[in-house]
Amino acid sequence: MEKREKKKSKKREKKYNHDGYKKETREFLDNYGHYPITALKVIVMPLPFLLPIILNVLTRREFNKYMKARGYERFYHWELMATIKIDDEEDKEKEVIIQKSGGDDIDINFENKSYTYFYKSLIGNKKVIDVPFLAAEKKEKAMTISSILNKTREKLNYEEYYEWNIIGEKNCQGYVKAILESIDLYDESVLGIYNQSTIGDLETEFIEKHSFSLFIVNILSYMLIYFYSSINFIMKYAQQTLLPRFSKYMNI
Repeated sequence: MEKREKKKSKKREKKYNHDGYKKETREFLDNYGHYPITALKVIVMPLPFLLPIILNVLTRREFNKYMKARGYERFYHWELMATIKIDDEEDKEKEVIIQKSGGDDIDINFENKSYTYFYKSLIGNKKVIDVPFLAAEKKEKAMTISSILNKTREKLNYEEYYEWNIIGEKNCQGYVKAILESIDLYDESVLGIYNQSTIGDLETEFIEKHSFSLFIVNILSYMLIYFYSSINFIMKYAQQTLLPRFSKYMNI
């Protein structure tokens, strides 16, 4: 049974080409990337206040000038949430978060409620925007996470798809936008007010002038992600291991 599942996983990997992703993302796609999508949502949340402060310090407040020139009050992080239908599990529908974050990191995994709660406590409320989506009834026509990512990779070059920069089109917003555009589901009238993934003279000048500062922010963003992941691991361990033990002790 296990050998059969491994063969299926290899066939799926060959069909959709999961190379280029980090190990955890690749394994997730091998295991869950082929299940049909039943719903799509875009999650929009403000960036943690720490990143703009660091950028202003590194660029001598020129980041603030750029924000004002573009008419931005805050910078936003975008995630795509796909609901997938899993036939062979009790909890048949699961929500999967697809996002591009600092450190050229594409992260795809099940939505973690404790992580979301922790992040929300730092940055405030998030907005969840439904994407008009008609799930295919026939399995062979169903849209999957692997299929929509494959379409997006065909549309973008390697640098645009994998690399990350807070300014310009290679950020989290540009990534989610590119995915939705590749399946003809991006709606500028709904998401345009949160879209800051533009590249023009302002962005080109800022990137060229402050390339080292943006490199530092990239590294710090990566560290921040690992910090959130560590907190998430501790909370998960406490919930699954410490809490049951404590409850058992209290009952005694």
